[in-house]
Amino acid sequence: MLSLLLLAHRIHAIRGPFIAGSSLTKHLKWSRPSSTITSTPSSAELAWVQLHQHAPTSVGIVDATNQYHELIASNSRLPTYGRKRFESVFDYTSTMRLSLAQRIGYHAPNILGDITLDGVRYAKAGDAYANITIHLEQDLSGKAVAYDGYTKVTKEIVFKVLELRAQEKQLAL
Repeated sequence: MLSLLLLAHRIHAIRGPFIAGSSLTKHLKWSRPSSTITSTPSSAELAWVQLHQHAPTSVGIVDATNQYHELIASNSRLPTYGRKRFESVFDYTSTMRLSLAQRIGYHAPNILGDITLDGVRYAKAGDAYANITIHLEQDLSGKAVAYDGYTKVTKEIVFKVLELRAQEKQLAL
């Protein structure tokens, strides 16, 4: 603070008095110490989140024929994403239903949520399609986005991947 006052005194000797509102007087006003406000956040505001370097399970889509399509491989570096184009398997349907799932090894997929696109192109099988993108973050939370290229409709689902130990316990039961 003393060095700022000496600097102001030297400038005053060279240039004359300060003009009210000049940048140096504003700087001198801002550099004064203010009372510090300390507040301890409540325990509800603080949360420890475990970050992972690699995906503990694979994440993918279960289509209408009950086939699992892996979009994010197990043990891939996080954060990551996977993308795939899905075509309708039925003729002349206006709804496309896909399930978001995770899987360990060769066990049956564990469904995390469903994505339903209504109003897709009413055409033969293969003409109606949707692009699916899955993002997976280091805290094992993610977002799946389905985009219908014909109607320009976007649906998204937010999910949380079960950790490996928790899912192994469920499979053992």
